Amino acid sequence: YVRLNPLSQKSQPMQGEFIGLSHYEFLILRVPSVPGLLTKLIPHPTMEVRFLLDGAVNSFSTELLSHSVKPVLMLFTSYPDRLNIQETRRHQRITCALPAILNTIYGDAKGIISDLSMGGCKLTLDLSGQSALREMMVGDEVVLQTVLNADGMPAGGTAIVRKIEVSGSRLHAGLSFSDAHKDFFTSLSNYLELSRLLV
Repeated sequence: YVRLNPLSQKSQPMQGEFIGLSHYEFLILRVPSVPGLLTKLIPHPTMEVRFLLDGAVNSFSTELLSHSVKPVLMLFTSYPDRLNIQETRRHQRITCALPAILNTIYGDAKGIISDLSMGGCKLTLDLSGQSALREMMVGDEVVLQTVLNADGMPAGGTAIVRKIEVSGSRLHAGLSFSDAHKDFFTSLSNYLELSRLLV
């Protein structure tokens, strides 16, 4: 979903939905059928589009090229030549696929870290044979263990559960790091720096 901000003073911001694109040619946006919208947009076709992706606010300017009213109102707009990205997170995250073990009061589980920063991570756990882990709650303190260096030695630190979503036999958790050993943060910092340089 996106937010459209028409640059005409007479138009109000509106919610929209990104439908598709033709690379380097145009975008297709679905917008609500608001009475009088097109009469305001056509004389002043420039608009700003904003959307949230991976914790960052992305925005770009575009111009209305054409539109279709059936079966729904869709706008065809110019392909943007520049994308502005504004980070909203305190710590920059990287995408990864690190094997990990999570130790909790409900039991231990293996999983994969899908993104990581100095402040926390996203983790997906396999709940097969670990039904007690479904009792894990936001606010619980856990211990995360993973390998962050080339020698294969595990690094571990404590974390607080900030978000939980269960889907079938998988549990997706958002963790924020708390009282971890100094060695853990050193290994984490080195891993993140190396990843940014090489990936």
